[in-house]
Amino acid sequence: MARMSFERIASRLNAEGVKTRNGARWYASGIHRLLRNPVLRGKVKYGTIRDGIHKPIE
Repeated sequence: MARMSFERIASRLNAEGVKTRNGARWYASGIHRLLRNPVLRGKVKYGTIRDGIHKPIE
């Protein structure tokens, strides 16, 4: 998979008409915050953050 900047990801999502769950446009800061979420990277947060048994979202 090719690497893209947060700005490019946001631009691509907006160009394809994909909206956030609130129906808004995507911004680089939102992409950054989303991708830093440990749960989306396959971790579990219960007191502390640990490896989960589920696969990360790709």
